[in-house]
Amino acid sequence: MKQMFARGAPKGVSQEDMMALQTKIMDVIFAELKPESMRADFVKAYSEVFTKDELSGLADFYSTPAGQAMTAKQPELQQKIGEIMQPRIIAAMPKITQLSQEFAQQQKAKQQAAQQAAPAAPPAAAPTPAQ
Repeated sequence: MKQMFARGAPKGVSQEDMMALQTKIMDVIFAELKPESMRADFVKAYSEVFTKDELSGLADFYSTPAGQAMTAKQPELQQKIGEIMQPRIIAAMPKITQLSQEFAQQQKAKQQAAQQAAPAAPPAAAPTPAQ
């Protein structure tokens, strides 16, 4: 969060003011993410996704040394996975850009073809004199 605010500070805004804003934002976020207020929602979500037996198995696993290590090391693992994925996503960006440009050209060509294939509206009939 600090890095985001440091990079995104508008010109002329002091680091001190940015840090004060960051503190206020984090206070708002933490006020909304209080574990006590989210517990019932989490219980509901877990009960909708897992069976009772699966939840029991998960509880058993997370009470083991391996389960506790999994919980403790999850942030480090996620960081390492992010470090693995980021260069690959960056490497794919030129291909993604090319695909996007080709898609835009194809869509433009389809629209032009549809406009050319649309039958021209017949000329309005001239009114006939009343008899």
